Amino acid sequence: MAGRDVLPKLVIVAEAEEYLSALYSYYLHNHNFEVLRCRQPKQLAGLMEHYPPHLLIFNPRFYGDISATVKFLGSVRKVYPLLPVVSVGSGISSQELGQLMACGIVSHIDRRLSRPMDIIHIARSILELTNR
Repeated sequence: MAGRDVLPKLVIVAEAEEYLSALYSYYLHNHNFEVLRCRQPKQLAGLMEHYPPHLLIFNPRFYGDISATVKFLGSVRKVYPLLPVVSVGSGISSQELGQLMACGIVSHIDRRLSRPMDIIHIARSILELTNR
């Protein structure tokens, strides 16, 4: 529809490390995404409840170990069964990645093998595929 305003997609970035949280948020914001940053695991569920995101990007170690992350993702799936979730981190084993994939993450980005600005391409692609 011509002339229709398109609202920016809301992305929540859950990353405990300030510089990574700021970097991902900077790139996403500068490419027309609305971004909410969460650096405290205890605050993420409440933030998602008040501001339902179109996409969740998180560090797989955000909750400490993978089992705690898997537990959190299970609770997310109950409330938001279609929410695309992307993990961004490094140093996770193939077994841990398998556990995350079983929880329904749509992509994992290994920070050692990508550039921070790659997050924009991933976010756009996923949101276009899910038409969210």
